Amino acid sequence: MKLISVVIPTRNRPDCLLCAVRIALRQLPEAEIIVSDNSDSDALRHKLADEIASGRVRYAYSSEHLSVVDNFERTLQMATGSYIAFIGDDDSVGPGLWQIAEWAQRESVEAVVSYTDAFVASYFWPGVRSKYFGLGYSAKLFVTAFDGAAKPIDGRQALSHVASRFGGGLGSLPRAYHGLVSRQLLDRIRARHGHVFGGVSPDIFSATLITAECRKAYVVNYPFLIPGASATSTAGQGAERSDRAGLRDTDHISRFGAGLRWDARIPEFYSPHTVWAYSLQKALDELPESAVTPSYARLYARCLLFSRAYRAPTLEAIRHWAVGKGKLQAWLSIAISAGQELLELAARVGKRVLHPRPGGGATAYGDLPTMEAAYEALEQHIASRHIALQLPSTGLERRP
Repeated sequence: MKLISVVIPTRNRPDCLLCAVRIALRQLPEAEIIVSDNSDSDALRHKLADEIASGRVRYAYSSEHLSVVDNFERTLQMATGSYIAFIGDDDSVGPGLWQIAEWAQRESVEAVVSYTDAFVASYFWPGVRSKYFGLGYSAKLFVTAFDGAAKPIDGRQALSHVASRFGGGLGSLPRAYHGLVSRQLLDRIRARHGHVFGGVSPDIFSATLITAECRKAYVVNYPFLIPGASATSTAGQGAERSDRAGLRDTDHISRFGAGLRWDARIPEFYSPHTVWAYSLQKALDELPESAVTPSYARLYARCLLFSRAYRAPTLEAIRHWAVGKGKLQAWLSIAISAGQELLELAARVGKRVLHPRPGGGATAYGDLPTMEAAYEALEQHIASRHIALQLPSTGLERRP
């Protein structure tokens, strides 16, 4: 059995995918590399022919109109490694991944993440356009300060924090996408729930189940996985602020078909906030013992403030949620949440004023045409600053 399986679901981004595969093969020669291709054709099969023939890459193609959740679940079933890391086709493995996996196995750590609320290092492919900075992010790597230290994650606290900011992202949840998770943990989840991925956002749904089942998790402040953003990716659309639409008008949602039953309490339009909220709620529905209650008021405040074009579906969702709560109490909680959102917005604006450039206060490296060039720039950054991993002997026993 291999120590690591790197799993890459892909669709119609062959140049990005081939780059991710080349980096993984070069940096992790003993790892299992799995490509699950749901593109319009299987042209990638021929481009990866030598790697497939040598056994270094396992490739599976499906012409079926798969949802992102189905593609992730299908690909997971192919993986055989002791630890599994999912990345997007415009992402990359990063420095130190093998060393971290060896440490995790030695210390019985079941899940490791490299970033919480902000990326340690991230790369924007050429052509990514920002609403505020135009092509200011294009072909650049951004690196924030990091020290290589490892800290344990309190799963219950992490999940409560994410629920309190309902629709606000992953926080410090242990995760399979952009994280490293043990096969034993994923097997326990599948044995209990029948699947690992669900909702309409596989990352936050699976992270919720992983957090609930994980016995030992750490955040390692080191870019052992590198998130990427290409022009056609969700991250790229987020930079452009074009990631909002009618719910069924996006390819992402349409792939779930007519069988998708939306939760009436979630505003029915497509945005990162609504997709994350729906997926978190669907996972919590499978974890009644968690006693975690998401803050719907926070979700509504965020939608009313930042997705004003979708005020009508937001008000309709509030109507469903407020049944039995009392109109005054419901709107009071939304108003308080709006105040919290505005305070956070003010903090972000303040940081932008202090650092009025793409990437804010992060160190930027430009003129990088591919993720391979970004990887080299990141290695040079680490070497020039003498940053080393600090992986402790935990001395902690697994819970029974």
